[in-house]
Amino acid sequence: RSSHLELGWFIGQQLPTYILLNGPTEPELMYKFVTGICTSPDELVAALEGGE
Repeated sequence: RSSHLELGWFIGQQLPTYILLNGPTEPELMYKFVTGICTSPDELVAALEGGE
């Protein structure tokens, strides 16, 4: 369910990180540190292509 250990490593390496929220979710502390939070696959693709 969670991959926050890996996410923390990428954030620590100053690499871009995104979260795709797919339905209801509980708040997570790590969400504050990511590059972006997307609510649809199309939004994620646009963010990855630089069209945030």
